[in-house]
Formats: sequence, C-alpha cells, structure tokens
Amino acid sequence: MKHAVPENRVREAYRRPGEEKEQVILSFLPLIKRIAGKIAIGLPPSLEESDLIGSGIIGLLEAWERYDSSRGVEFIHYAARRIRGAMIDEVRKLSWPSRSFFPRLRQVQQAEEKLLQEYQREPSVEEIAAYLGWPPATVEQVWSHFNLFSILSLERWLFENLEGDGVKLEDFIAAPQGEPGEEVISREREKLLAEALEHLPPREQQVLALYYYEDLTQKEIAALLKISPARVSQLHARALQRLQKMLSSC
Repeated sequence: MKHAVPENRVREAYRRPGEEKEQVILSFLPLIKRIAGKIAIGLPPSLEESDLIGSGIIGLLEAWERYDSSRGVEFIHYAARRIRGAMIDEVRKLSWPSRSFFPRLRQVQQAEEKLLQEYQREPSVEEIAAYLGWPPATVEQVWSHFNLFSILSLERWLFENLEGDGVKLEDFIAAPQGEPGEEVISREREKLLAEALEHLPPREQQVLALYYYEDLTQKEIAALLKISPARVSQLHARALQRLQKMLSSC
C-alpha cells in the first residue's frame, strides 16, 4: 500500500501535473473508501458502496479542477468536503425518500408504539404491516430509508465534530503506515461514542457494536441475532437517532 502524500507535496503536485498528481489522487483513496464505508451501511439495493466510491473519485477530480490556493484553504480540507458532498448527492439522487416518507414513518412509529403496549414486546415487521394494512415490504422500505437518513445525519455530525475538536483531515489521510487514518478515526470515534453507547438499550448497543466494531453486514447481524434484516435496519436507525440526540446535547 502506498503512503499518503504530505500537504507540501500536494501543493507541488497541483502546480506540476503528471505522475505526482496521480500519486496524490491515489493517496486519497483510503479517505474516499472510509467515507463511503460509513455512508454505505444500510443502503437500499438501488445503491452500492462502489457507486459511492466512484462518486467520491469524481468529487476529488472536481476539487482538483476548481481548487484555488489563493483563498487560503488547504487542498486536503477542500477536497474532503467535495468528496463527501459528491457521495451525499449520489445518495439523494438515487435513493433519498420522497415527501410521503416522513408521514409514513410517523405512522409506522405510532403503530409500533401501540403494538408494543398491547403485546408487551417489540412487534415484528409483519405485525406492524398487518396493523396498518400495508404489505410488509412497505414497512421494510420505510425502515430502510429511515436507517439511511439516520446514518447520513449522524455521519455529518461526526464529521463536523471531529474537525471542530482539532482532528485535522491530514491525520486521516497522511497516517505514516497501515490504513491511512484508521487509528485516528478509531480513537476519536471511540472517545465520542463510548459514553453515549452505554445509554442505549442493550439490543441497540449490540447492533451498533456488530456494525461498527465487528464490521458485520446487515444480513450477517440478522443471522447472528436470529432476526430479520428489516429488524436490524429498524434497530440500527433507532439507535442512531438516539445517539445523535445524546451527542448533540453534550
């Protein structure tokens, strides 16, 4: 694996296109993949992680073409914003929920609360669907979109918070060895999330731990916990919603 290119070489490469420019672009791939991996968890079938990586590369190339060093913003900071923005645009273009989504989400959540009181346990997707008179696939779609919405919302908060707490994007890109930035990302994420995670219900804690620390897929978690993938999506979305509220109040 190639090491990341320091900021001074980024400046030189910007002035001198060619092999050096290619090296700089390659050095951003770990950051592109990291951002794509965070956003990709829980994506609907219409969008794959490879689509996000492709959008991130396009965002990087656009950043390269539009960068103006006279504005005093380092290229690494500018490019990271463009990369992430390109991915978010891709998600919104292909799978962002319609205006009817939020009323449907409220209906699903209200049905879930009512059935929870009635059954004294968490209702299944099929039970919620039967209560609403909907096909189960419609309820699953609502949870899938809510999961995606929650991921993007929390990812945006964490991205801005990490920058605000003195963790520079150079640290993510220019780690001297191993996966660039993984050690910094892991350390800062754990510091931010560990205390908040303790206040989540046990099942939601478990799902987030399997997602973010064990790197299991939604299907793998469903098989491990003996629940449906839709239920995993539901727990994941709810946990992220609670988590963001707790982190925002810190």
